Amino acid sequence: MLTIVAIALGTFASEDLTCVATGLLIQRGQIGVTQGILACTVGIFVGDVGLWAIGRLFGTAALAWPWTARRLQHHTLRDVRAWLDRHAAGAIVGSRFLPGTRFALYVMSGVLRVPIAVFSVWALIAALLWTPTIVLLSATLGDAFVGRLTPL
Repeated sequence: MLTIVAIALGTFASEDLTCVATGLLIQRGQIGVTQGILACTVGIFVGDVGLWAIGRLFGTAALAWPWTARRLQHHTLRDVRAWLDRHAAGAIVGSRFLPGTRFALYVMSGVLRVPIAVFSVWALIAALLWTPTIVLLSATLGDAFVGRLTPL
């Protein structure tokens, strides 16, 4: 049980590293496939909703800062919100697979008040698609997969 909690919490620090490490634990028989994937998925999903919540809770204040207000015009935010209303599914699921895009998109989704139900559904679907892929690749290919992820 402690390992499962540690995995879920580990995703808050590094989702990729935690998923790869979990795959290696599965490969070595130290944790079951279902438990490993579930722990990673829960941690990732909770973290994603947490980023949305940070944007939702602190977004209005951040938008009022003079530095931010000078750079973001009201009509720009309105246009981005309209785009997100139309493309939330593709943006949220796509960002799960595009490194470097999740933090900004998920926080801005909260700032722009994308409904939590819409965000949560697509974030969960994205986590359910992405997490088993990375964990199972690591478990199946093991050290060969990890070797490809590290620089030469």
